[in-house]
Amino acid sequence: AGFLGSHLADRFSDSGWRVCGIDNLSGATERNVPAGADLLAADCCDRGSYAHLLSGADLVYHCASAAYDGLSIFSPSFVFKNTAQATVDLATASISAGAGRFVHCSSMARYGALAPPFTEDMKPDPVTPYGLAKPEQGTDDPSLVKKIYAICNEAHRWRCHTVANGWFFKCPQSYMIPKGMSLGPGATYRNGIKIDDSPEFRDRLLSYLTSPEPLPACHNCLGSAGKWFEHQQVRREEFRPAQCHTTEDLIHPRLVGTTRLALARVESLLPRTVVDTAEHVMRSSDPLIGLLRKVQAFNISRFRG
Repeated sequence: AGFLGSHLADRFSDSGWRVCGIDNLSGATERNVPAGADLLAADCCDRGSYAHLLSGADLVYHCASAAYDGLSIFSPSFVFKNTAQATVDLATASISAGAGRFVHCSSMARYGALAPPFTEDMKPDPVTPYGLAKPEQGTDDPSLVKKIYAICNEAHRWRCHTVANGWFFKCPQSYMIPKGMSLGPGATYRNGIKIDDSPEFRDRLLSYLTSPEPLPACHNCLGSAGKWFEHQQVRREEFRPAQCHTTEDLIHPRLVGTTRLALARVESLLPRTVVDTAEHVMRSSDPLIGLLRKVQAFNISRFRG
């Protein structure tokens, strides 16, 4: 019922496609819906209300967004929810329904301060919360996500587990990333498990901790694979643009390379007691600590951003 959706619906209907659409009508009108197209008044963030429409769909076009660039300065949470969260929820629902193809319509706001004309190979440089919500999507490459997860120190080595609001999370990022992106409680809790006093909880927790499958938040996380940068104290408006790049731009290829993945695989096969003993020995030996510091300095020189 919006500008883009109504025109696409009109073109697809003329081409003989059966068209079904959803719109929460917050910035559109039913008068825009072309004849022959079906409209369901629903919100993209409420997957249960429209999941039945996606079953068997050949193509899903995502044009929905709170298209208020200026408003995002005064109400960033509202606009971010209706761009980033809406995209995540609709994409998740489309995958669950087995839709054939998903097309995401973005905005030139993602290019921000860059000089036009804009091309899709330009790196985003947004300057408003609305624009920030457009490029902050991490990566859509499942093989890259699995590599990042496989070598993640926080998930597998440091065991930095987090408990919040009665839920258990494998690492702090799995809890903080959805909150930082204002994706809502549903997106946050999909990364953890509910703590309860049932006899089955121990087995569910063990299965969760040892699962080889990445968490949903891993799509927007660099894990232990990010490029090395010098620590700097900067203003908020200076560090946010640095984050608005794809995961592919922010990781170091060697840290998700064959050698690092092989080492992570070997470590995962070792008994936990062996790994703990080795770490204890290294921490209690001054010569080993000195050697590790030299290795760390060498790594910094190799993996600097």
